[in-house]
This record gives sequence, structure tokens and C-alpha cells, in this order.
Amino acid sequence: MRCKSTIIFLNKYDYFCVLINWFFLSYISSLIIEPFNTKRYMMKNWILVCISTVLIFFGSCKNESKERKNNTNSNRLIDVLSDSIEQNPRNAALYFHRAKLYWKDSDNELALQDFYSVFRYDSVNPSYYDVFSDFLIENGNLEKSITAMQMAINLKPMNTDYYIKAGKLCIYGKQYQKAIEYLNSGLRYDQQNPEAYFYKGYLYKESNNMDKAISNFQTSIEQDPTWDAPYEQLGDIYALKKNDLAITYYDNAIKANPKNESALLSKAYFFKSTNRLAQAESIYNDLINKSPQNWDAIYNLAVIAYELKDYQKSKKQLTICTKIDPANPLSYYMLGKVFKALGDKKQAKSSFEQALIFDPKMSEAKKELASIK
Repeated sequence: MRCKSTIIFLNKYDYFCVLINWFFLSYISSLIIEPFNTKRYMMKNWILVCISTVLIFFGSCKNESKERKNNTNSNRLIDVLSDSIEQNPRNAALYFHRAKLYWKDSDNELALQDFYSVFRYDSVNPSYYDVFSDFLIENGNLEKSITAMQMAINLKPMNTDYYIKAGKLCIYGKQYQKAIEYLNSGLRYDQQNPEAYFYKGYLYKESNNMDKAISNFQTSIEQDPTWDAPYEQLGDIYALKKNDLAITYYDNAIKANPKNESALLSKAYFFKSTNRLAQAESIYNDLINKSPQNWDAIYNLAVIAYELKDYQKSKKQLTICTKIDPANPLSYYMLGKVFKALGDKKQAKSSFEQALIFDPKMSEAKKELASIK
């Protein structure tokens, strides 16, 4: 039976479960050397038991099992797994499946306790560490997430996917040298893995080594020509060089994945940055026709209108932007520039101040605000 982590939400049937679970865990811990912080864990449960006991004595003893039948499917599955665990208290797979359900329900404390039980009873299954790594990174623990993946690698050293995942985690943490080592290790076992080459390309791009970045992205495409991501990355590199090869790569990315809105926006922005405004406007308008709430497309059309000195059109589009994303400082900053161009200093000042509310460090807005007398 599932026991909520917050005591005020527990019903009377749950309190009984807390008591039973605590005594059961006490018995198990007396037989096994706890590999985790047992003292802290047991003290926490003891406090919960004390509170639960008081509430039980002052509460009704009425059975509420009928009410609990209305729980969600996830809760029912947890109940089934909990019953199975009572019958098979050393079955790591049962704890693992219940941990995932607790995690899905955002009961992360209960999920963590179950993950600890998983490794107590089965510490040699690499897939458990793989999933635990996801749980840890979602809860903001990058270093332990990487450690969990290293455990998975130690147990299954020829699994290229594990190396790639560890490499991606290191990229997320900006541990680039460590990431390269993981990716290269993965390629030793699978020399044709497009993801490994892609993330190596990304690393080199972040390190401003564009030649190696291009080489790895191209190798990634050779291994999987249907994947849009490396095409888009190459488009971005050539866009920085103001090279029209960017258009070819963006087109290939869109061909590989027609739903790739990012590649379309990047292609439009490349046209805009190379002063081909008509082509840029055409793409932005197509995007808006497909998705009327596309902030990026509307905003960039507003910028183009501003550059063409069509201030009324720009103001109209920027006003729409503030409604789509009310907390985006760029909309207010550009709106301030439009009002300033129209000679409306009061509205310009108000807009720049609004931009600074959402981004107090926005230097451009500060400069514009200081220029208004």
C-alpha cells in the first residue's frame, strides 16, 4: 500500500501502512548491513511512526479501502508492487519498478529509498544504474548521475550507449575533456555510431575548433544521412562564416525532418543577417501561418519591420509578442526602440523599464533608458 511522503496528506489506512512498513524495514536492517545511511533513514521513519501513532489513536478506525479504489492507475500499480514486495522483500526488480512509479508521481524521496533498496539486493545490473542516472540528473545531481553511468559502464564496458550518455552528461556539466574521453571510448566498440561523432562535433564547436567540428558532423552524417541534427549544426557553423553552404545544410536538415522548426528559423535568420529580407520574411510568415503563436517568427518580423522603418507594423507585432510571452524582455526592449523612433519618450521609457524588470542585467536597455531625457 502506498504511503504519502507528507504526513498531512495521509489517510488513516496509510498510517497503519507506515507502522507495518517501518517494523518490516527494521527487521530487514537487522539482518543486512545497510550500504546507505541507515541511521538517518531509520530516525526519519521513527519520527513518522510517532506522528502516525498519535494520529491513529485520535482518529477513526474505519476502513477506507473502498475510497482508495478510486486512486489513479499508477497508485494501484504501486499498491500491487507493495504487496509483492511484502511477499518478496529481496526482489530488486520489484523495488525498481516501484521506484519508477514513485518518480513518475514526483514522490522523489520514496523513489530514492526504493532505488537504494534496488542496489542493496542487486548491485550488478547495469540497467538499474542507467535509469538511476536519469533520476539523479532530473533532480539536479549531475556528479552522482555521471558516477551512476560509470557504474553501468564498469558492469557492461562494451555498451557504446552508456559511454555516449556519460559523455552527454559531461557536456552538460561543461567537463569537455572528460566528455571526449567517454565518446572516444564508445567509438572503440562502435566505430560507426553517429551520435558519438555528433557530440564530438558539438564539443569541438563549443571549443571553437570549427575544422574538427565540421569533420565530426560530416562523419555523423555519413553514418546516418537521415538524422537532421548534424545538418543543422553544420548550417549554424557556415552561417557564422556568412557562407551560403549554410542554406544547403539547413535545407538538408528540413528534408530529413520537415518538422524541424529550429532549422527553419535559423535559415530565416541567416537570410536576415545577410540582408535578404524578402526570403527571411517569407519563411517567418510560413511559420506563423502554421503556428500563429510562434514568438520567434513574429519577433523577427518585427525587427525586420523596424529596420525598414515601418514602425507601426513593428509595434503591432511586438505587442503580439508581449501577449504570447509576457515575461520576455526582448519584446519590451524592441518596443522601447520603436516608441523612441516614433518620438514617444514616455512609452519608450516605460518599455525599457519593463525589459529591465524581467532582465535587470540587460545592458542595452540600460543604455537606451539612460539616453532618454
